[in-house]
Amino acid sequence: MHSKKRAHANLVDNQWKSYGTREEHRISITMMEEIYQQWVQWDLYDADDGTNGRPLPYYIVPTSELLDFLYAQINKYCFLFEHILAHTGKTYSLPETVVIVVALRALRFCYGSSLLGRESLLYKDRWEVKRSQKVIVKEGLGMRESIERCGLGWFLPKFNWNTWRLAAPHGENVLAGNLLMHEEYKRRWRAVKDLRDVFIRFN
Repeated sequence: MHSKKRAHANLVDNQWKSYGTREEHRISITMMEEIYQQWVQWDLYDADDGTNGRPLPYYIVPTSELLDFLYAQINKYCFLFEHILAHTGKTYSLPETVVIVVALRALRFCYGSSLLGRESLLYKDRWEVKRSQKVIVKEGLGMRESIERCGLGWFLPKFNWNTWRLAAPHGENVLAGNLLMHEEYKRRWRAVKDLRDVFIRFN
């Protein structure tokens, strides 16, 4: 909660500041061009911007518009994290932990300038690796595909939003947390089993 209040204060206090250039990896240039044209229609740009009709090698984004966008991005991942946390008991099941880790990792990449492509959990869709002559299938949330198709990074349809969990068979393959955490859950699965899954089966 403290981090959310601090983020809110920064977004509100800095909306009148002017920032320099930044590189964006979560929005395609096609989407950015459409947003720019919409801003032109809304008269957010002066008719005479001093460029003499020459295209600029960057987009001029009003600070208030950018911060509103970041505010919405932060909120959607915070909501996912808080919803799962509010509906868990004293112990968290592995499926719950996977969603929590996904939400926190996505939150970390939604407002900074970190390279999304380096985070396999969020960026990649499906790939295979070999370990001791055995092929292991791994999955991520596939933001690369959604960026290429829609222009904005979002998860591929691998969630079951009725249960707020990763749908089968994706949950088994998704890279979340680390192998040590996964092995610990497998060793103690009876102690941390998901009671909500039991409730769903009986209802």
